[in-house]
Amino acid sequence: GSINAEVQVVAEIVSILVVGWAGVWSDRIGRLPLITGGFLAVVGGAALSVINVSLGLTVGSGGLALYYLTRVLITGGADAVQLELSVLVGDAAPAEERPRRLTNVIFMTVFGGTVLTAIAMQLADQDHGLILIVALPLVVGLAGYAIARRLLVEGAPRHPESAASLTEVWRLISGDSRMQLALVAAFYTRADVIIVSLFYSLWCLSVADSAGV
Repeated sequence: GSINAEVQVVAEIVSILVVGWAGVWSDRIGRLPLITGGFLAVVGGAALSVINVSLGLTVGSGGLALYYLTRVLITGGADAVQLELSVLVGDAAPAEERPRRLTNVIFMTVFGGTVLTAIAMQLADQDHGLILIVALPLVVGLAGYAIARRLLVEGAPRHPESAASLTEVWRLISGDSRMQLALVAAFYTRADVIIVSLFYSLWCLSVADSAGV
């Protein structure tokens, strides 16, 4: 339980850093490289998760470090994909339709997460179910990478010289009550995600204990 809590904290810290970094670099290199790179990070983390148990038994404490790495890769990659997909939709949408389309993106993200969780819960009772659950992000990541490469197109010009200034961000937020409300709402929403992720992780640990893993 303590290890899982520490991993969750590390993953959330990395998520915050990824969001800030992705926001700057998406203006410089485009949205698509970050989307495809995020899917590849998920694939890499999921692939390492598949071999994590056997490797942990072989190298001992090194397996724990690998477990941290897999969670960080999956979380960081998924956050980059979610952020850049939202930005890509915002780029392509007319101003009057942007709120509705972004709401659709959020709904699809939540719905997809719910479906994957339901699938994972069904797989847990099957033979080799835990391995299948670990491999599920691998399949989703590969499918997402292929679809992004084939179907998505850039919706805004690149700005190679763009730079981020925390002073400008602070000035923007402190001078607009709407931005302050949006910031508070973002932190509140993120807290809900952390709570859901924590209970989901504890459920996975409970299933693993029941299966004798």
